[in-house]
Amino acid sequence: MRQYSILIIENDLYLRQTIINSLSKDNFILHEAASGRDGYTILGNTVVDLIILDLHLGDMDGSIILKSLRDQFIRTPVIIISTADSIQSKIENFTIGCDDYLTKPFYFEELIIRVKKLLKTNENLINNKNNTLDEIIEVGEFKFDFLRYKVDKNGKNIELNSKLFNLFFYLVKNKNTLLTREQIYQNIWSNENHINDNTLSVHIHMLRNLIEDDPKNPRYIKTIKSEGIIFSCNE
Repeated sequence: MRQYSILIIENDLYLRQTIINSLSKDNFILHEAASGRDGYTILGNTVVDLIILDLHLGDMDGSIILKSLRDQFIRTPVIIISTADSIQSKIENFTIGCDDYLTKPFYFEELIIRVKKLLKTNENLINNKNNTLDEIIEVGEFKFDFLRYKVDKNGKNIELNSKLFNLFFYLVKNKNTLLTREQIYQNIWSNENHINDNTLSVHIHMLRNLIEDDPKNPRYIKTIKSEGIIFSCNE
């Protein structure tokens, strides 16, 4: 069985060691960094499968590291851990490209569940990408690049995390088809037990802000009240 490599970037020694102790029971290869600078050093020399990233590091904001990774098209899954529990902070970091966001204090059992689920999801994405006949698919104004795991609109890159990429591509490949919320949950969040009724709404809101010229009057992603969501495209 493959061993996954995880980097924990957290400046609180007690919390960092507790996370390491919790994850060590599952035979992960673990790396730790007490600062953003140390995190950069490890990432420059080591390939990891997942990053657990604190937002409030002593020497820099964790979102700077996240943005740097995504600007370099590095799609390593990132779980943000932070005391900031505002919806604004969550939307900002999901928009930059984090894959999950856990508010402190949290149960370590929940963190482990999220880590395992994200690793499995990412591995499935890689396998699906490797099995895709076309590395680049174009639909209307949008171009999906599965090799670099990115989306362009009219030649301009749209920064999407893995969940938003999955959601967007699922809507696009079912273009002009009304999808119920249940269908979307089943295909994008199957077997994830930490979601709630607001999960899809938040992700649709973020996706509209990223791809629509006027998110309040969407051209592509439309919600049909009490029925579902449709990606409308006549091209």
